[in-house]
Order: sequence, then C-alpha cells, then structure tokens
Amino acid sequence: MYKRLGRFLLGAIGFFFIWSVPDYVQSQNSTQSERGHTISDSGSIENYVSISREKATEIATHKVHIPADFVKQNIKLQHGWGGTEKLWRISWVTQAPKLQTIEVGVNAIDGSIMEISIYLKPDKGEGSNGHDISLEEAVEIAEKYIELHYPAIEGMTLQRNHFMEADRFNIQFIQMVNGIPFPENEIRFQIGKNGEIEYHRFRIRNQIHFEPLTDLIPYSMVMQKISEEVELELSYIHQPPNNQYTPNDTFLAYLPKSKNKQYLRPLLLIDANSGEWIDCSRSTLPDDRFIETAVSTDPKPRQKPTNILTQGEAYQILKNLFPIPDNVVISHVDYKAPLWVFQIGYEEGPSKVWHAVVDTTSGEVIRFSKENPINEEVININLSKEEAIENTIEFVKRALPDKAAHLYPRIVKEHFYDGEIKAKAYDVHLIRKHDGIVVTNQGVDIKISAINGEIIEYNMIWRDIDFPPAIDVLSTTEAKDIYSKDLSIELMYMAPVPDHPIERKKLIGKVKEASLVYKVNKPEGKFLDARVGKWRDGKTGEIIHKSILDIEGHWAEQEIKNLVNNGLMEVEHNLFHPDATLTRVELIKLLLKVVKEGDGNNKLLSKILFHSEKEVSRESFAVMMVHALGYESFSKEGKMVPLNFLDKDKIIHKEHVGLVQKLGIMQGAYNNFRPKDRLTKAEAAVGLYRFLKIKTE
Repeated sequence: MYKRLGRFLLGAIGFFFIWSVPDYVQSQNSTQSERGHTISDSGSIENYVSISREKATEIATHKVHIPADFVKQNIKLQHGWGGTEKLWRISWVTQAPKLQTIEVGVNAIDGSIMEISIYLKPDKGEGSNGHDISLEEAVEIAEKYIELHYPAIEGMTLQRNHFMEADRFNIQFIQMVNGIPFPENEIRFQIGKNGEIEYHRFRIRNQIHFEPLTDLIPYSMVMQKISEEVELELSYIHQPPNNQYTPNDTFLAYLPKSKNKQYLRPLLLIDANSGEWIDCSRSTLPDDRFIETAVSTDPKPRQKPTNILTQGEAYQILKNLFPIPDNVVISHVDYKAPLWVFQIGYEEGPSKVWHAVVDTTSGEVIRFSKENPINEEVININLSKEEAIENTIEFVKRALPDKAAHLYPRIVKEHFYDGEIKAKAYDVHLIRKHDGIVVTNQGVDIKISAINGEIIEYNMIWRDIDFPPAIDVLSTTEAKDIYSKDLSIELMYMAPVPDHPIERKKLIGKVKEASLVYKVNKPEGKFLDARVGKWRDGKTGEIIHKSILDIEGHWAEQEIKNLVNNGLMEVEHNLFHPDATLTRVELIKLLLKVVKEGDGNNKLLSKILFHSEKEVSRESFAVMMVHALGYESFSKEGKMVPLNFLDKDKIIHKEHVGLVQKLGIMQGAYNNFRPKDRLTKAEAAVGLYRFLKIKTE
C-alpha cells in the first residue's frame, strides 16, 4: 500500500509547494488560448488586480508541479472566500491513465497560493495486498502527505470528526493559532479504502490578523446564556424509510429555533468578548422579527383537474400564473408522471432558457425559474423589501389558495449586483405549519425581482402527511434538559464576512481581522423525539442506543461508558478508539464540557492554550487536573504528596503528579508514571471520571 502511496505522492499529480507571499506584484492585461482550450476573458476587470493571468499561471506552475501530460483547461478571475478575496483559478486535466485534475487558486492581488484542489478518479477494485486500510492508516497517509508537501505550514491539527463512507474516508486538518482552531484554513483528504488519495484540497490564506486572547467571557457564563436563551420549538419531521415516501413516518421533535431573520437554520455563534449572539459578519443578531401570521386566514379549496392534464392545459396554467411573453415558446417538453417538465425560450433573439414543472393531478406549478433582466445599462430598483414580501403574499394567495393558510413568510435575503448599493432581488422563504407546528423542510421558496417585481424563481415542497397529534409530549423545560446535554461549545477564530458586497469588496487585498467566537455545536445527524424523550437517527428514524464496539474488556470500559452516556465524550460509528492519543484541541473541547466553574476555568483554559504540545502528555494532564480542582496551592506542599515512581527524575511538576496520584485521578504502571508519554483517550476518560467524582463529593 505504501509503495502505491509513494507512487501517487511523487508521481502524476505529486507536487512541491512553498507557502509564502511572493515579493513581486505587477499588472498586465491579456487574452490567450492554450493547447486548443479557450481561456475565459475577464475583460476590464483585470484592470483592478495586480497579478495578470500570465503571471498567475507562472506562479502556479512554479509553486505547484504540473506534470507535462496535463493540459491547461481554464483560467478564470473569480471572487473567493465569501467575496473578500479575488483569485485566478487555473485548472489542468489529463485523461491518462485515468481522469485527473488539478486546480490552483492564485491571489490576484499579492500572488500567494491560496487554494489547491487535486482529483483522481477512484479505482473500484480492492486495496493493494487484497485488504482495505483502516481509519488510522488513512490518517497516517494524510499526515505523510502534509509533511511531504506542506512542511512550512504550522499548526495543522487533525479533526476527529471523520466521515467514513462505504468505500472511503474523509479526513480534515485545520490550522491552530495560539492554540485556538481557525477552521477556515484547512487541508482535506478523501482517501479510498485501497489507500489511494482520491481528492485533496488545500485552502489557506495568510493575510490574517488574529485577535489576542484577552477579556474572554468565562465558559460558565456562555453555558448559562445558552441554557437560558436557546429556544426549542415543536416541529414535525417526515422520515421516509430508505428514501421511499410514505405518509405515516412522521415524528414530533424538538428543534432549536432560529434567532436570525436572515437565516433559516439557527446560527449559534457567541462573541467571545461581548457575549452577544452574532452572525457570520460578527453583527449582533436583531430581535426575532419573523412574520408569525399566515399568508391567509381564509383558506380556499383548490379545484383539482378531473382528468390528468394535457400538455396544453398544463402550459396554460403556467401562463396564467407567470407573465410569459408571446415571443417565448416551448423549446422542449417531457412527461415524467405525474409531471409535465417544460423548457421554454425566445423564438428569436437571446437564447434564454426558462424552466417549469406542473403537477398533472393537482394542477399546481411545482417549480419555475427564469433569468432576471440584469443586462440593462441603468438598473432602476423599484421594489423595497417590504413590497417584496407583500407581492409574494399576493402571489401565493393566487398560486396556492388551499395552502396559503399554512404558509408563513420567514426569510428575506437580499441579492446585490457587484458594486451596487441596492438589492437586485429578494429571497422569501415561506415555512409550512400544521396546527401551528413547523413542518421541517417543507414550504415555498420564492425569488422576486427588485427591478420589475416579477417572480423569477419559485419552488414548492409539499407532501401529504398523516400528522400525529401534539399530545403527551415533553414540556419545553424537559426537552431543554435533554437537549442541553448534547450541546457543547468550542472557542474558535472566525474571519467575519460582511453582509453587503460593497463592504466585502473593500476587504480585497487587505489584512483580515479574525475574531474569537464561541461556536455552539448542536447535535448532528439525530433529532429529539418530543413524545418519548429519546434521540432518533436523522436518516432512519430509529431510536439511538449508544453502543461502543471497541472497549469490551478494556481496563477503562466502565469510565468510558459513563462519560459517553452522559454526553461528555463521543463515539464515531460505534467506535471510541480508547488507545488513540488525545490532541490539545480535543482536550480543550472535553474540558470545556466537564469544567464549568467560574474563573478557575479561565485559568485552566489559558494553561492549555499556551501549551506548546500538539498532543498532550500525561504530566501536562496532571497539571491541568490540579488547576481544574483549584488545588494548585496544595500541590506546592511537596511533603504531602511524596513520589515513589522509578522515573520520578523525569517528572518536572512533581507536586502536581504526586497530588493526582494521591487523589486517584492518575496512576502509573509497573511503578513508572511515564510523564512524557502521550495521553490516550482512555486515560483521559478515567482521569476525568475520577475528577468529577471528587468535584461532586
């Protein structure tokens, strides 16, 4: 396997990369075509960048090895990183011996390499030597790749939330700065079970100023804020088994309620300095301004067709609902029972294609989209946000008279032209409710033009469901008690992205400020059943019973089970990996769950953050436990805690180690403490279990 890995790393798409900011900056405009592939022309936009397309190509091929048999496919000047950077994205491709692609993103202002993506079409056969690799072997392959190709990049730490598919592993490394994760700088791998790297992505920018670790809100205050302010609401979740639709598999669940009118899903970010709820732009969230009234209070029955609609009848329904000009005709039509699918466009003139889907049994338009008229030299914005909502409501009353009483306007998102101050269009999301309870993932999405008020996109998701009655359910207090046990917080750096494109454009070529935020990690892949008070699998709907397959008979089995069942430690795919070492970032997350008491927590956190180790040693963990208990003053009384270990001369913090041994938090083996050995997950579990017993006694 490793010979095969070596061939991959050093062969067709291997490369040598130096991560640095080049000392050259120049401006030059040109258009070119290479090897028969036309390079897209960005026109006058190149006047606003310092690196020409030729220079970008030169930088990319100098820093990244592009094998001779790769053909340059494309080069585009694009916005990246939420519109705060401008990059030349250059791609190469080869078909021999199988499809492989390389794409390099070059900063169009300073010439630095910001992105590298490599794809290798996977083999479908078995791994070398006739066996599949393990997760640990996949991680080792990724680590060797980083060591070989990115030796100058420091602080890349393995994230253990690997996603394991049937035939591959997805592995992520993120950058640590001052001991704090900065997830926006990352290196990802997709590794097949045969040990081959099928996909690799490098995404790092260096022009970042990181906020100092001062004046942080204590962990205890953050957790208190979450317990008081995170709201849960009853919701219906329709769970078709094996992705096959049936009307009966519907559950009542408690889900977190969104706190921001701009986002459908809850944004659980807290400013680590102010303690305020914020969004990705670091703006304080406004008060909840959702429209809690239905589109209509007077539902009207829909007259369904007596027979399946013909093509002409379906098209007439479409024309009655949307203004389709006379010079627009059907260019293609397809019948996919029970739907008519239309492609329509201008009979003469611009080749614009519109798309529409009509249900032949209900007579309802399911989807519609058309191009927004934005090619005018002068754009007149005629519609305000409030008017967009009003127009949307009136449209829904006409289009869905029988459903309007169950639809509630929820989201208004603005779409801007590049450089424009006013929005060109608005997105309005209308959620479905049944008896006042949200029906998840169902409703209507509408994009309305701010130029002429026309509906330019329309999409409805609506299923006939047998709703269980909302009786004998948990109270919100009971639900929050269960839900909060699966919540955790993570201190991280975030580079805010302004909402408005003009503000984003101002950041291009500038040093960005990375802020400290607490991210609230919600339960993923499962939901809380509001009737039985148990977690259900998000895909199957089955009640989740935590089972750990790799700790039976392990010396730390009982302590591991206790921490897992109380939501303090996690398993992945029913595996705990007890003998795996614990990284510093994992220990931070774990201790933030366990240690919840005042200023002592801040002192403990600072000890961890500024520790130089990537992985935690046993001695370091002993010191942390003493600080967490508030026993630091006792540890200085060395006479109280004599050491009898054979390797005591290797121990620097003898008083701390002696104290945790006396308290039973940590022990040695064969009369040795092994202070420099890396802390395993099992050792951490036992230590924290005994720590919690001391704290509660």
